[in-house]
Amino acid sequence: MAVSRDGRKVFVSMYENDKKTGSGVAVVDAAGKKVDGYVKTGDAPFALSTGPDGNLWVPIHGAGRVEIYSVGDQKPAGVITVPPNPHAVGFSGDLMRAFTANHESNAVAVVDMNTDKLLKSIPVAKAPHSIAVSPDGRRVLVAGFEANAANLIDAVTLKTTGPFAVGRAPQSVAFAADGKHGYTVNEVDGTISVLDASNGRVTATVKVGKSPRTIGVSPDGRFAYVSNGDDDTISVLKVGE
Repeated sequence: MAVSRDGRKVFVSMYENDKKTGSGVAVVDAAGKKVDGYVKTGDAPFALSTGPDGNLWVPIHGAGRVEIYSVGDQKPAGVITVPPNPHAVGFSGDLMRAFTANHESNAVAVVDMNTDKLLKSIPVAKAPHSIAVSPDGRRVLVAGFEANAANLIDAVTLKTTGPFAVGRAPQSVAFAADGKHGYTVNEVDGTISVLDASNGRVTATVKVGKSPRTIGVSPDGRFAYVSNGDDDTISVLKVGE
């Protein structure tokens, strides 16, 4: 899911198990809690993001592209070719760069948001599933799902460090609100790896529920919330004062 910058709309990606039929995005009125409409997209839209430009960015897993839609009327606003198969998008607003984790290409694509063109493709650990940009927009963390590892990318120079060993099957990543630490959600181990964002060193491993999938950090930076897919729970972690 992704939320519009004014908080009025929630966007939900949809597709059937064949990753072809039923592909699209549901548009939900946040106040009324009802579906306002649907947007037809390419096959298997994955993790949606609202960009600093206010548009909705939709990585199309069934193809090598990202589709962009205006939030207000959900009209097409652009298409960007990236390596197959994009899973997720992160943004450095100050640098006007977007980063996509491309699962089957073992690469992160860097997009120049001024031109909506591919700037560079950066090799990373195998099967990158999730990507996060630090709050200051200067570091990018990406999880290599099949490598049990993570990489850090300098958003300015585009130099890569790592891979850094984390838990098994890192599914999702996030940064602390102050940008000092990164987190990987390790699905098979049922743990969270805490990384020093300056050098990638794992500083702690925290046990959570079964088959954790995603993580979100509260705006005040005090708590992180982890969804556990196999036991229908949310783990709440105290990550800051």
